[in-house]
Amino acid sequence: MSGAVDVQITADCAAWQQFVYLNWQAASGQTVPDPAVPASQFGILPAGAATVWQSYVPSNSLFQPVSPAERQTPPPLMLKAISKYGNITISGIDQASGPVWLTGQNQNLTYYDVRSNPNEVAYISTVSAGPLNTASAQLACVNAVPAGQTTGGFRLPMGYKNDTDCNGTPATYGDDTGTIELKAAWLVLTAGDPNNSRYLTAQAQVTDPFGVTTQQTVGLVGLHIIRRLPGASQMLWSTFEQVDNSPDYNLTTKTASDPRTATGAPRNARSSYTYFNAACDPSKDTVYQCVVNAQPGAPCPTSAGRTSTDPTCYPYSAPQQVGRTTPLEFRADGINAWIWSQIPQNSVFQYYRLIDVQWPNNPQPPLLSGALTAGVQVGSTTVPYPTNMVPNLYVNDPNTRVIANTTMETYVQAGAGSATGTCMDCHASAGISALTPGSNSLQATLVRKKIGNRFFSVTPFASVPTPPPGTSPQATIPQGDYLSSFSFIFSNATIKATP
Repeated sequence: MSGAVDVQITADCAAWQQFVYLNWQAASGQTVPDPAVPASQFGILPAGAATVWQSYVPSNSLFQPVSPAERQTPPPLMLKAISKYGNITISGIDQASGPVWLTGQNQNLTYYDVRSNPNEVAYISTVSAGPLNTASAQLACVNAVPAGQTTGGFRLPMGYKNDTDCNGTPATYGDDTGTIELKAAWLVLTAGDPNNSRYLTAQAQVTDPFGVTTQQTVGLVGLHIIRRLPGASQMLWSTFEQVDNSPDYNLTTKTASDPRTATGAPRNARSSYTYFNAACDPSKDTVYQCVVNAQPGAPCPTSAGRTSTDPTCYPYSAPQQVGRTTPLEFRADGINAWIWSQIPQNSVFQYYRLIDVQWPNNPQPPLLSGALTAGVQVGSTTVPYPTNMVPNLYVNDPNTRVIANTTMETYVQAGAGSATGTCMDCHASAGISALTPGSNSLQATLVRKKIGNRFFSVTPFASVPTPPPGTSPQATIPQGDYLSSFSFIFSNATIKATP
């Protein structure tokens, strides 16, 4: 066999395969594709139908009581501006880089929604330490690894007969295809806008920053897909965007180019953008002065916006100028064009493009001596990786390509200064939950520290109480320092007290 395999193209194809599967129309009341739906109907959903991933469980519902209506499949889409669990927001309007939001040119907010596939749900619900919706169960799972054993502990499923429970006993979760988490960015659409047909839409109960709840039509503008599977124990990271979001923007020349003019781009033209106004006038844009990727400051306390008593606050309704300053990986355009040529002409998914894919360059590192306490050095503290989850991906590695979705990492793209990074840079610090000593409340504070030439998200937690006799010595490590297989839903979403 001659010729080298282009691993980036292979990864791009894998990402699109996942996208197609997850966006296939789901069978009624199930979380799997409907086999009766032919390929000619991909992306042409009848009213009331849901995609496979829309049928998945909202991750925050795994860690809090929910109503019976929220337990149905598919669950209702409920988007809230403030959706906090502990002191961290995993859904709502805030982006991962901090308490900042994103407003479209239609003056509507972008909301975020995180989902877990049935395999991850099964792991959380059935591992030997008990349901992992409490701090104590998560710590018990970490410390369940028998002496000298290299399996077990807190390890999200990767599927294909590679999984164990907390004790290291072989186990199968769900359909044995690994963990999938998705983060979706939804924009509230303007009723009657003819461009709404270019989005995957959904009906959502939306609660704005001022507590007003309304029923709205929302359009999908961005989608992160992360999957743990053999060969990618530190996850396969894929991100997609709706093609009308923003232009490609050169920060040096301050010029914008339209990515929709690329060969093989979507069949129907649109001149405007969702998050960019080519005719923006700085004299009229009194909030952002048309500056591209300008980060909002302190929000206005009421929907009235700026007033004489608060003339410098940032209204949630002020439209923002967004440009893609982190370049699209050059091979993605070709893969996108080929996919668009294969899907139905009236499929909504002709308006979505792959941005990039990231995967670990050493997915199966050997178990290090004392691996439960080996990890990234943060000041004088070592943030440990559980069991053999020791990534060969370090936050100060300048060779790792930066990836950004303009709807979710708007303000940490290339050119944003040193506060840029990769998917794994941030998620490498995702920890299990922590219980505040002397109480049944959970707390977490996300802090960004600079290490080398990148910023690293560190989640410091208060230490757990002294472990009872007979427990693992590792129990003396501050609980929040144990990592959770790159998933933030555990430290960020767990709110239940220990039994």
